[in-house]
Amino acid sequence: MTLLLSACNFYLKPPETTVSPLPSLAPTRIAQTAVPQIGITAPAPTPSTAPACTPDASTAARHYAAIVSIELAQHTVTGTLKTTFRNNTGSRLDTVVFVIVQARKPGVFTLSSFSTNAVSDSYTWSGGRLDVKLGQPLLPGCSTTLTMGFSLKVPLIPEGAAGGFGYFGYSDRQLNLGDWLPVIAPFTDGAWLVPRDWNIGETDVTDSASYEVNVTVHGGNPDKLLVAGPGVVNRVDATSWQFTLEHGRNFALSISEAFTEQIALTPEGVSIEFYGFAHTTGSEARTQALATARDAVARFTELFGACPYKRLVVVQGDFPDGMEFSGIVFVGNGWFAGYEGKPDSYLTLITAHEVAHQWWYSSVGDDQGQHPYLDETFAIYSEVLFLEKKYPDLVKWWWSWRVNLYQPQGYVDSTVYEFKAGRPYINAVYLRGALMLAEIRAAIGDVAFFHWLRDYATKEADQIATPAALWGLLSRADYLRTAEIRARYMRSPDPLNLLIAPTLSDDHSVEPTPNG
Repeated sequence: MTLLLSACNFYLKPPETTVSPLPSLAPTRIAQTAVPQIGITAPAPTPSTAPACTPDASTAARHYAAIVSIELAQHTVTGTLKTTFRNNTGSRLDTVVFVIVQARKPGVFTLSSFSTNAVSDSYTWSGGRLDVKLGQPLLPGCSTTLTMGFSLKVPLIPEGAAGGFGYFGYSDRQLNLGDWLPVIAPFTDGAWLVPRDWNIGETDVTDSASYEVNVTVHGGNPDKLLVAGPGVVNRVDATSWQFTLEHGRNFALSISEAFTEQIALTPEGVSIEFYGFAHTTGSEARTQALATARDAVARFTELFGACPYKRLVVVQGDFPDGMEFSGIVFVGNGWFAGYEGKPDSYLTLITAHEVAHQWWYSSVGDDQGQHPYLDETFAIYSEVLFLEKKYPDLVKWWWSWRVNLYQPQGYVDSTVYEFKAGRPYINAVYLRGALMLAEIRAAIGDVAFFHWLRDYATKEADQIATPAALWGLLSRADYLRTAEIRARYMRSPDPLNLLIAPTLSDDHSVEPTPNG
C-alpha cells in the first residue's frame, strides 16, 4: 500500500493561469484592478452620518443563502448566493471582500450578476478575490446584503496523486462540491485576510457562518439519487434537497446515484451517516468506517467536549486520502480498497483523523496556511487518543508505523509556504507535532494536558485561533515547564514572550530530507 500520511490532502496542484477579467455588467461597477492575494489594510473610512446599529447576537454575523441547480450529465452548477454580513469587526468598513477559491482556476467559475442593497456600491474582481466598494461605510453592528449569480464547471478528477483535490471534481459515479461557494474573508488587525493559494496542505482561513442551501439535481435517476450534505437536511421532493448548517467554516456536498447509506448513533445522540459505494466496496470496510466515525465522535466528545454538530456525514471519496469540511468529511476510496479486515489500517486512522477535524478546524478555526499545526497537529494526535480507548493494543503500532518509521524532522510551527513537497510538510507539522504533544502530556500530566485540550476546544470555538491563544491556555507554570520541549520542536517556541528561548539547534531545518 502506498504510504500517504496527510489525511488532509497535500498533493500538488496544476500550475495556475491568469483568470480572464469579468466583463462589465453595469455602469456603476468600476474597472478591474490587480489586487494581491494577501491581507490588505482597508482604506480609511469617509465620514458618515449614518446611525449606529445594535448587533443581533442571536444570529450569525455571516449568513449564506444559496439556491443552486446541478446538471449531473454536464457537471455544472448554476445558482444565486445571497450573503447577509453584519459588521462585528468594531471598525467602520469601506469594503467587503469575498474569497472565491474556484475562481483561481481558468474556466471554472463565472460571475453572472452582482447586486447589493445600495445602488452606489461597486466592485472589482481579480482572481479569487472580489472587493465590494461600499458607497457608504458600514458601521459596527450594521448589516448589508450582497447577492451574486454564478455558475461552475466542475472538472474531472484526475487519476492518481493528481486527483488529490477531487473534493471539487467529478468521477464516473460522484460529483463533489468542496470550496465552491464564495465566502467573505475574515477581517483581522485592520485588514481583510485573503491567503495565498499553495500546492501543499490547505490555506483556508474562514469565519464561522450559517448556511441555507437549496439544491435541485437534474439528469439523475430520482430512485437512486442521493445528495450527501451537512446540517439539518430535508428532501423536498425526488430531486430537491434543503440543507441548514450552523457554525460552518464552509459548506460541501457530494452527489451520486451509486451511494448506499448507513446510519449509526453515538451514545450522545449524534447521527453518523455514511455514504459509500456498495458495488465496489466490501461491507466490512463500510462497516469499519461507520463504526470508527461513531466511536471517534464518542471518544472526542469525552475528551474535548460536545461534537459541534448533531449530524456528521462521512463520504467515500473518489480521490486519494481525505478531506475535512464542516459537518461532512471525505475518506479516500483507496483506503476502502486496501482494507484487509483489521483495524490497524489507514481506513481506521484517516476516518478518525477527519472526524477530529470537526473540533480542530471546523469548530476551532485557524489560518491553515500560516499556522497549520493549530489543527493538523491536534488532528493527528487525536488518532492515537482514539486508539487508546478503542484499540489500546494498537498504540505502540501507531507510534512505530505512523510516526517513527519516517524519522520526522522540521519545525512543527512551519507555514505551508515553506514546503515544495508533501513529505517534509507531513513530517514536520503532523508527525513531529504528535511527538511534541506526547512530550508535553508526559511533562504536565494527563489531568493538565486534557484540561488544556478541552479549554482549547471550548474557548476558541467559532474563533480563528492563534498560537498565543493556544499556549495562553496553559497555566504559567506548565508553560514554563514545557519551554524546553517547545524549543526543540518549534521555530518560535515562546508565543507569549514570557521567557528568552534557548538557542535552537540546526537539527530542525525548515525543509528536511523526506524519509520514506
